[in-house]
Amino acid sequence: MSPHQKKQMAKALREAEKAGFEVKEVHNGHVWGYVICCACGDRDRVDCTPRSADNAAKRINDFVRKHTKRHG
Repeated sequence: MSPHQKKQMAKALREAEKAGFEVKEVHNGHVWGYVICCACGDRDRVDCTPRSADNAAKRINDFVRKHTKRHG
């Protein structure tokens, strides 16, 4: 996996992988890839060029936190 071009996003994606989530890079239009919860299959879209990299990174962190809490 190549790192995301936005440093905030790259950090959030590394942390998601460390937490046991799958990070799938697809590069399809505006979509950079997905963060996928291995326990339930839910996924969160990761954009190539989000309007706010800080907000997008926070959304990834919230997704990971929510699913970690839900699935233990």
